[in-house]
This record gives sequence, C-alpha cells and structure tokens, in this order.
Amino acid sequence: DDPDVLDQLMGPALNLAMVLDVSCSMSGPKLEQMKAAAQSAVDHLEATDSISVVIFDDFASVKVAPRLVTDKEAIKATLGSIKLGNSTCIECGLKLGYQQLPQNRGSDRKDRVLLMTDAMPNVGATGDGEFTQLLEGAAADGIGTTVMGVGLDFGQALATKISASRGANYFFLRGQEDADRLFGPDFELWVTPLAYDL
Repeated sequence: DDPDVLDQLMGPALNLAMVLDVSCSMSGPKLEQMKAAAQSAVDHLEATDSISVVIFDDFASVKVAPRLVTDKEAIKATLGSIKLGNSTCIECGLKLGYQQLPQNRGSDRKDRVLLMTDAMPNVGATGDGEFTQLLEGAAADGIGTTVMGVGLDFGQALATKISASRGANYFFLRGQEDADRLFGPDFELWVTPLAYDL
C-alpha cells in the first residue's frame, strides 16, 4: 500500500488496444461477459491513457479509433452495442489491433494489446507457431500482449504457447469473480511488465 511503490509500478500512461472476439462461438453469456469486462477496463483507465477497440470475426474492423480516454461513457456505450458475427480470425484482429497503437505512441505511454477470445481460431493463422510469431514481432516493437480466455471452453493449450512469448500473459475470464479481480485490484499488475527473462 506504499504510494511511492504504487507510483513506480503504474509508471507511464497506457496505450491500450482492445481486440475483441465477436465470432459465433462467443454467443450467449460469453459475449455479454466480454463486453462487461471491457467496460470495466475502461473504468480503470485515466484521461491520460489512450484506447482503441478492434472487433473481429472472419475479418477485423475498428470499433473505436485511437483516442484519449476523456469520454468513458461514450466508449462504454460503443462496447455495449457490439453484436455477434461469423467465423474466428484471431490473426486479423491482432494485426489490426497492433496497427492502432502507433497513432498514440509516446515515451510517456506503454503499449499493450488486450485480446479477449475463446481462443478457437478457424480462419486465418490457426497454428500456435503463427500466433507466436505475431506476438514476438509485437514484443520486438515494445508492445505487450494480454490474452484473456472467455468461457469454460477456452483453448488453454494454444493460449499457453502464445503467452510464453516475451511481454505476453494470459488469464481465464470464467465469470464475474475473475472479472472483478482482473479489472479491480490486479489491473495494474497485468498491464505493467515487472521483469523480463527472470
């Protein structure tokens, strides 16, 4: 609870790109859980942070263009309006998400992509090696990646291999209890790298 330690941990502002899976496999409670979690993340951002939102099914599109978090309610309303799509091209979403970050990049911001999915790709790159290459390329550019698996059928084996990449981590988002923890007291821990090659 030392404020000096917390300030050091929080460090620079956050340049966050959310990449959200809206494929048909996310139907039912998973979609609503993901939208609620994304809205909770917005609540924890500051006006000095920047955000962009990419959604993907069999292709990806920008839902919220890169901007400062000065109107949280508008961003949350956009997240709440997200609808289901078709197949699952995680590669499409990740690539477009990474492309959003340079627009708000700066020495005063740390870059991170938050991918929320049930990790069941069926379009585009579907092998764990291909995803690892994407993440390693992003890490080489100073971009961290967080993978959050939504639902009990989350592809754990694939996500484990993906998050073994430098600067990446993953978490299960099985219900409200996980969301309350990850988007509450643990928020700064998963968006801020503490050490590499430990």
